[in-house]
Amino acid sequence: MRAGADVIYQAALVVPPWLGYADFLERIEEASSLGPWSFEAVDTKLPRRPKPGHVIQLATYSRLMGNEQGRMPFSDILRRQISSCSRQSSGLYRP
Repeated sequence: MRAGADVIYQAALVVPPWLGYADFLERIEEASSLGPWSFEAVDTKLPRRPKPGHVIQLATYSRLMGNEQGRMPFSDILRRQISSCSRQSSGLYRP
C-alpha cells in the first residue's frame, strides 16, 4: 500500500485480533497517510445478489484499511464473479 501500486491482489489486512484477505485493493486518487492516494476494497462473489455477510465482510475490510491508511475508504466494491469453463477431451477414455 505504501508503494502506491494500482492494484493489490489478496491483500492481507491485519489489526489484531482481526484478519482478512481482500480479493483486491484498488488505488484511488484521494489523499491519505500513504501519500496522494488511498485504496478501496474490492471483493468478488458468485451470487447474483450480495448476502448480508458479504456486506459485513467488506465493511470489516474498510475498517482495517482505514487503520492503515489513516482514513476510511469512501466506498467498497462488491463485484459479481463471472467465470467460464471449457471442457476439453484428453482422448484417454474413449468408449
